Amino acid sequence: MRELWPWLRTLDRYRWRLAGGAVLLLLTVLSGIGLLGLSGWFLTATAMAGAAGTMLNIYLPGGGIRFFALSRTVTRYLERLANHDTVLRLLADFRVRLFDRFARQSHEQRNQERTMNRLNRMTRDLDALDNLFLRLIAPLGVAVLASLVVSVLSLLIDRRLAVEVGVVLLSTTAVVSVGCALLSRRQARRESTGREALRAELVASLDGMAELQAAGLLTADQERLLEQDRRIRRDQAGPARLAALAQSLATIAVQGLAVWALVRGLAADQTAIAVLVALGILGAGEALAALPPAFSRWGATVASAARLNNTEAESAEGLRPSPPEWPGNDALILDNVSVRTPDGLYRVRDLSLTAQPGEWVGIVGPSGSGKSTVASLIAGLMQPTEGHVLRNGRIVPPVHDGYLVDQAAQLACLMQETELISGTVRDNLCLGAPNATDAACWSALETAELASTVRLWQDGLQSRVGPAGRQLSGGEARRLALARTLMPGSPFVLLDEPFTGIDRPTVGQIRANLRRALQGTTGIALAHDEAALPPVDRVVRL
Repeated sequence: MRELWPWLRTLDRYRWRLAGGAVLLLLTVLSGIGLLGLSGWFLTATAMAGAAGTMLNIYLPGGGIRFFALSRTVTRYLERLANHDTVLRLLADFRVRLFDRFARQSHEQRNQERTMNRLNRMTRDLDALDNLFLRLIAPLGVAVLASLVVSVLSLLIDRRLAVEVGVVLLSTTAVVSVGCALLSRRQARRESTGREALRAELVASLDGMAELQAAGLLTADQERLLEQDRRIRRDQAGPARLAALAQSLATIAVQGLAVWALVRGLAADQTAIAVLVALGILGAGEALAALPPAFSRWGATVASAARLNNTEAESAEGLRPSPPEWPGNDALILDNVSVRTPDGLYRVRDLSLTAQPGEWVGIVGPSGSGKSTVASLIAGLMQPTEGHVLRNGRIVPPVHDGYLVDQAAQLACLMQETELISGTVRDNLCLGAPNATDAACWSALETAELASTVRLWQDGLQSRVGPAGRQLSGGEARRLALARTLMPGSPFVLLDEPFTGIDRPTVGQIRANLRRALQGTTGIALAHDEAALPPVDRVVRL
C-alpha cells in the first residue's frame, strides 16, 4: 500500500469530483436494486391481488418502476461521463508531474537509459493507475454501501435476516477483493515486470536483427523471446482464472442469500416483500461482480506505482540548488574544465577559454576531440568533473526547472541534433521567443536563407512542418533550426556544426548573413574545420 500512497494523496485535489462520481456510481447501483426489487414486488402483488379478487393501486409502483428505469439510465450516463473525465484529468496531472521531474534530470541521468524506452514505460505505468479510483476505490466503496442498503431493506422481513444479509454480503466483498489482491499479487506483478522486460528485449532484438542473422543466431533469439512471451501469458492466465473463480463465488453467495431471504419471507407469510428483498439482493450482486477482475490486477497496479516512484526518486536526485553568484563580467568563460568518464578517460582535459562580451570564438577539432562535450557543458546539459563554466557572471547550472525559468532566455543553442515540433514555421521559430513579431521571424529566416522558400508556401509562416519537421527536407529543417537560434533576445549563442546538411552554395550565403546577424552577441561556434564555422573573431583548436 505504501507504493500507492503518493498517488492516493494526489486524489485529494479532485476530492469533490471523485465524491460526486462515487455518488453517481452508488445511485446507479441503487437504481438497479430498486428497479429489480420493485418490479418483482409489483408482479407478485398483482398476481396475488388477482387471485384474491382484491384491488391494487398500480399507479404508484408503476411510477416507481419508471423512475428507477430512467434514473438508472441517467445516473449511469452521468457517472461514466464524470468519472472518466476526472480520471483523465488525474492521469494528465500524473503525466505533467512525472514528465516535469524527468525533464529536470541531469543529462547524465537521462542518458543512462534510452529516452524512448523510459517514456513508453512511464506512459504505460501511468495508464495502469486508472485502476486506482475507477476500478478499485470507488467500486469497493459502492459494494460496501450497496450491501448495507440491502441489509436495511431486509428489515422488512425481520431483524435477524438483515444481520445475516449484511454479514454475508460484506464478507463476500472482503473475500473477493482482498483475496484476489493477495493471491494474484505475485503473478500480476511478475506479468507486468516481464512484459516490460520483453518489450525492451524485443526492441534490442529488432535493432540487432542483421547482426543476429549474420551470426546464425536469429532463430534461437526468436525462440527465446517466444518462450518469454509464453511465461508471461501463463502469469497472465493465473489472475484471470482467479478472477473468474471469485466471480463465481460471489454469484453463488448472492444467489444463495437471495433464495434464503425468499424462504424466510415466505415462512413469514410476506410473499411480495420476500420477492422484493430477494431481487434486491440479486441487484446488489452487480456491485460485487465488478470487484474480482479489478483486484486481480492489484499486483500490476502496485508494480506500476513502484516503478513510477523509483523514477521520481531518480529525478529528484537530479535537482540541484541554484548556483552561487560568481564575480565577473558578461563574458562566457570555461575555467580549467575537465570531463572524465566513469572509467577515468578524459573527454575534455584542462580547457580554458574566454569569449568576451560581443566576441565570437570558434572551436575546431577532429571527431572525438570533445567538441560536443564542450557544447553540452556550455548549455548546462553536462557538468564538468573539474573546473567551472561561467556565463554572465554565474556558474552555468545543470538544466533543471529553476534554471529553465530564470536562465533559458540567456542562451540560444543549435546542437548537432535538433528537433522540430509538429506545428507551424512560426511555432518553431518562437519556441524561445513567444512574443516575437512576424518581422523578427522573417529576419531570422532571411539570415538562414529560408525566407524565399517559406514565401512560396501558401500559408507562409503558418505553414505546417509535419511531425518532427518531416515535411521539410534535411537542409530546410536544419536552416529552420538555425533561424530559431537566431531569433532576438538571447545575448549568448552556441552553434555546434551549424551548417550540417546544408549545401555548399547556401552555406556561403548564410555565412555572409551571419556576420550581420551575430553582431552584439557573445558566442561559441564548433566545427570540424574553420571552413564550417560562421564568422568568428578567433579560433581555438582542440
